[in-house]
Amino acid sequence: MPTGSKSKGFTMIELAIVMLVVAILAAIAYPSYQDSILKSRRADAKELLLRTAQAQERHFTQFAQYAPNLGVAPNPALAPQFLGLAPQNLISDGGFYNITVVAAGAIFTLSANDTLGGDAFCGNFTLTQTGARNTSVPANALACW
Repeated sequence: MPTGSKSKGFTMIELAIVMLVVAILAAIAYPSYQDSILKSRRADAKELLLRTAQAQERHFTQFAQYAPNLGVAPNPALAPQFLGLAPQNLISDGGFYNITVVAAGAIFTLSANDTLGGDAFCGNFTLTQTGARNTSVPANALACW
């Protein structure tokens, strides 16, 4: 019968190697996760801009002008569900972008403003009645839209 017994468990070196591998994987995965979050927020902003532009086009069809304020109808009797958008609906799902409307007659510009300032690559998004799309970082506009 052997007199010495082997202890079961992990050595400090084995634990250190496992922790190092986990740290390396986390360092690689975290930036990808952050990028996915930003892309998701941008998609919400663009969807809200396009939905608001559609509402503006419906308003233009009815009243021959774009709506300067999406929350108040020019004639409540004619448009009780004005554009289908209430002012609180002009904020993206996560609250990371809000929509600003500048409209006069047959011209409008919609802006999705980054409320946290966390998107340095794209920044704010803009959309006009002609369908022109831009960002506050014009060099990245094609990549962002």
